[in-house]
Amino acid sequence: MDLEDLLNRKDIPDDVKEELKRLYSSQSLSTLAIQDELASSQERYRALFERSNDAIFIVDKVTGSYLDANKAAETLTGRSLDTLKTMRTFDVCPKGAQDRLDILAGRKEPTDLGEIEYVHPDGSVRIALLSTVPLSNGQIFGFARDITNRKTAQKILLEKERL
Repeated sequence: MDLEDLLNRKDIPDDVKEELKRLYSSQSLSTLAIQDELASSQERYRALFERSNDAIFIVDKVTGSYLDANKAAETLTGRSLDTLKTMRTFDVCPKGAQDRLDILAGRKEPTDLGEIEYVHPDGSVRIALLSTVPLSNGQIFGFARDITNRKTAQKILLEKERL
């Protein structure tokens, strides 16, 4: 039974009908406000995800399958989003992949996993610092900051000091 049906009933007093209208209007406004806030929150999340300079991945906690990633992740891995979605972490970061999944299996808190090697299709390697945040649905947010250039610069400086 909807509001219109209730308002047309003869057995409901007019003052109760007015209260029903007021409550329905208030509830509708509240629902609209919640929907607007949710849409705004989703828009902010999407902008953060898409525009971040750091690579952001969503990965299945059990299989290591890539479920989503941003543009920075495409650059870090040397692969398109469509390609990444057909792959697992073992394919892109083979060194220690199973160990990382084992560590994350029971974690409910954010975890820093340190330096990870991302192997491009051409065999070149990018190095990133990886942090993860577990989600409640068996998925993990992975945040990877590419530090390859920093590591290369440090190596050059060390070699220069040795001379």
